[in-house]
Amino acid sequence: TQGFAPVMENKKWGYINGLGRLSVPCKYEFAYPFSDSLARVKLNGLFGYINLTGRMVIAPQFTQAHDFKNGLAIIVKDGKYGLIDKTGKFIVNCIWTDAKPMQKNLLKVSMNDKMAYYNLTARTYLWQEEGFAEGAIGK
Repeated sequence: TQGFAPVMENKKWGYINGLGRLSVPCKYEFAYPFSDSLARVKLNGLFGYINLTGRMVIAPQFTQAHDFKNGLAIIVKDGKYGLIDKTGKFIVNCIWTDAKPMQKNLLKVSMNDKMAYYNLTARTYLWQEEGFAEGAIGK
């Protein structure tokens, strides 16, 4: 949680610091705990990320979002899964139909009714079923 905890006041979410003082105003539809120095928040029906000062660093644009781990987060946009880094840069564009964490640095992903394993450390496919069609890796 990195010294902050999400709290709700008047049906809106914000964050308190370790002293119990409001450090990020309660203005979000939902707020998750900080992970990897960023927290996902929901605003106007979409998820984005704020930093420890409460500044929005990745604008709300995702229908689903996961916590950052080792500098990467799984996100969903237009019904497709992808990966972003902590600046909001796409590491893998939203091309997957599913993405599930398997082990510490491994995702099981699906596309074109085929599956593959994506290595988060190497940022490449470890293995892919024939016909998976790698698609577009962000540059």
